Amino acid sequence: MRHHNFTSKVKEEALFRQGGLCAHCGEPLDDLIDRAHHVVPDQASRGKHIDAFLGTVDNCVYLCLMCHDVVHAGGRMRDGAVAPPSYYRHSHKDGRDAHNEWVARLDRLIRSRYNESGPLASRHRPLR
Repeated sequence: MRHHNFTSKVKEEALFRQGGLCAHCGEPLDDLIDRAHHVVPDQASRGKHIDAFLGTVDNCVYLCLMCHDVVHAGGRMRDGAVAPPSYYRHSHKDGRDAHNEWVARLDRLIRSRYNESGPLASRHRPLR
């Protein structure tokens, strides 16, 4: 069971923020196989109130099926996947400044809540 699923409102807001494009490749999301994805994986939850962030629009990006599979290393969903926020270069239809502000905000949050000794450290891997 996922403790921090996205609500339909959060998914709609993320899709709108991205302008209907995949957050990674930028292709239009126009079929029913598009995926809402946790930037910081739900599996990082430690059951604390601070982890409510995991279900917010700031932690949600929409990906096409192919990019979602890649970020989960060939479809492994149970382990979670960690790509840095900068990986989702089409996160904001409003342009590079909005994307860079989002990346900086998430990077600060990840460092403060899931520091190098935390649950994300061993799973973080760079993706291109």
